[in-house]
Amino acid sequence: MLNGKVCLTEAVRVVRVEEDAEWKAEFEAYGYGTDMWATYYADDEEVWREDVYTEEVYEDATYGFMCGNKTDRRCYGFTVDVYKAIEADGSCSFWVTDEDYATIG
Repeated sequence: MLNGKVCLTEAVRVVRVEEDAEWKAEFEAYGYGTDMWATYYADDEEVWREDVYTEEVYEDATYGFMCGNKTDRRCYGFTVDVYKAIEADGSCSFWVTDEDYATIG
């Protein structure tokens, strides 16, 4: 830990989709309730990074993850930690560990 930050040795970036009605409806169509969910997806071209310094962690929350394309979509619910990092330009990015990403598949 460095100045309150946590370092992830290897992580993959996920993109948060906040309050997206279309995505939530699609998750619900797959049988998932989304009242307590934050919805994330992995970039088409996975972004891996070593030594990601994160400032906040959302622990053991239930997240919806989506992969595939519109003709072959897969939706999943997982309980994982998602880590928030602040980029050099001041924007936020969100990361999961390589272990959790392997679980999400």
